Amino acid sequence: MRKAISAAVVFCILDLSGIGHATALAEEPGRSATRKWEYRIVPKDQLPGTRSKDLTTALNKLGDEGWELVAAEPVYIFKRSNNQSQADDVKRQIDFLQTELDTWKNRVAWSRVMARKGFLSKNELQQEEALLKEVEIALEKANKELKTLAPEPAKMPEKNRTPQK
Repeated sequence: MRKAISAAVVFCILDLSGIGHATALAEEPGRSATRKWEYRIVPKDQLPGTRSKDLTTALNKLGDEGWELVAAEPVYIFKRSNNQSQADDVKRQIDFLQTELDTWKNRVAWSRVMARKGFLSKNELQQEEALLKEVEIALEKANKELKTLAPEPAKMPEKNRTPQK
């Protein structure tokens, strides 16, 4: 009976907290109806990292910046999403997931105390820790998606920078 009640409480917490929704949000691709693209055309000899003559490394580097190869030879043509609202959606999702993460960290800390006192079983504590891990994974996915949508601009070398007035 106690286990049935505990399981019901966990499911209610899941339902009320929106954890299932948080995970679904992290896996859902851009929800924007209109996609805009930016293109980059690069001759083979100007691909980043071609000094080492390793084409795979050069293409992976551009892929990490969110570029997708759409045509090759005699030049390489890349595209990536240029939709700011999509990045804004992901930022809102990250804010939501960060709040969920804080909530679940507090919940798991409380559950550890309750488990030590014998009010929760080891199984119940493991279930809550697993749910915390799900939120952490969803947040990590959202952060990776944001990096591909809005990669950080390349840093200029110190000697080429001009002082701002």
